[in-house]
Amino acid sequence: MATNIAPVPNVGSQIERAVLAYLTWAFGDDAANYQFLFSNDWVIRQPPYVEVLAHKSAEQPVNSRDETYQVRIECKWKGNNEAGQSNPDVNWAAINDFIGVVMAAMSQTDNNGQDYAATCALINQYGRALATAGDATAQENNADMTDFTCLRIRFMGSQRAEAAEGSFFIKEVRNFEIDACASNVD
Repeated sequence: MATNIAPVPNVGSQIERAVLAYLTWAFGDDAANYQFLFSNDWVIRQPPYVEVLAHKSAEQPVNSRDETYQVRIECKWKGNNEAGQSNPDVNWAAINDFIGVVMAAMSQTDNNGQDYAATCALINQYGRALATAGDATAQENNADMTDFTCLRIRFMGSQRAEAAEGSFFIKEVRNFEIDACASNVD
């Protein structure tokens, strides 16, 4: 890129990639059973998957370039395909565990729930590791992650199942506010 002014990192994109890297780690060996997707990932979504979308922000504090983003984490599982047909994929315990790992990962605390700084530290660790992980192309695509910092996380509520794409999918959504910046300040 030959611009006169260097681009600033896209904090929303950084949040999505860092949270996905952390969640992939949190799922451990089970991560191979799911797709982990960020908003600009153009692959076809095939349930079961985890998708992270940082979709709306405000600068907090003003003129800091720190941003408070609305972040949606969606877990989608295939539901009944047709009325009256059984679906061997429907397993409530597995579905609840699926979203339960997400909530557990986003709720790590080292001070009895006073805040989720421990979650932020893990998101920073796995997000920053993207800058040195994988092949040269992956490292280049994630070079902006070196100094990314997740500052704070707040849980903002849930959304449950809905019909989509002509079929019924079991969907669990967890909403968060995440304060983050492109500078290493932790």
